[in-house]
Amino acid sequence: MAEKFAEIHRWMFNKIKYLDQWAMYLYNYLDESGADAKGLQEHVEQLFSSLPAGDIEEIIDHENIHNWLSNQLNNADLRLAAALKESFENDYLTLDQAKRLYYMAGERLNQAWEPQWVKPSYLYRNLTDALVEGMPCDKAMTVTSHDENHIEWTVEPCTHRDNWDSVGLDISIYYQLRDSWIKGFIEASEYEYISDHPTYRFERIQ
Repeated sequence: MAEKFAEIHRWMFNKIKYLDQWAMYLYNYLDESGADAKGLQEHVEQLFSSLPAGDIEEIIDHENIHNWLSNQLNNADLRLAAALKESFENDYLTLDQAKRLYYMAGERLNQAWEPQWVKPSYLYRNLTDALVEGMPCDKAMTVTSHDENHIEWTVEPCTHRDNWDSVGLDISIYYQLRDSWIKGFIEASEYEYISDHPTYRFERIQ
């Protein structure tokens, strides 16, 4: 029996596409710096198939929506980890350069979305519309406290670890890149970001 398609599936698919965009930021950076970005992308996509093109309602497996989305998420995560690992090993870029790249990616999305920063909860909602931490049923992100001046949340379990371990890249690198992206994303806001894995916090600057 076919599963019923819902807006949460489109929301999840858009988050997966944005995770895939992280790899594209890397390829574009490498291409501009003279590295063989095209060759790297082709190699990575031979290992882990690329995200199908088209509208989600046309390409999704309506008989098994959840597993289809989960597989696309895992492949996107694996592609990013594999592309970064080979880039580091071939001296295409350093970790500091990667952190700067994703800080700028956060800034770019901020400028595109022009989010409202009025309340910490709005900031958190914008964050969860972009970053993907597993499937909704994983419930990896949990708000632990909030008021008018802060919001704090945990990310447990880490839904990226198995994928990053499988390609041989330390999961701490993902945490550092995610931190950089979040700092870039809230750069124009009146909040600071505090990271103490697995607990994170937006605090209004007094």
